Amino acid sequence: MKIREFRRRLGLIFATAGAVLGWAAADAAS
Repeated sequence: MKIREFRRRLGLIFATAGAVLGWAAADAAS
């Protein structure tokens, strides 16, 4: 796998995980 493709996929995973964690934290706080 190319480094560029790997970094793009890794960034997408982190962005998705961050969004899910943020939603879960906001839901738990409400």
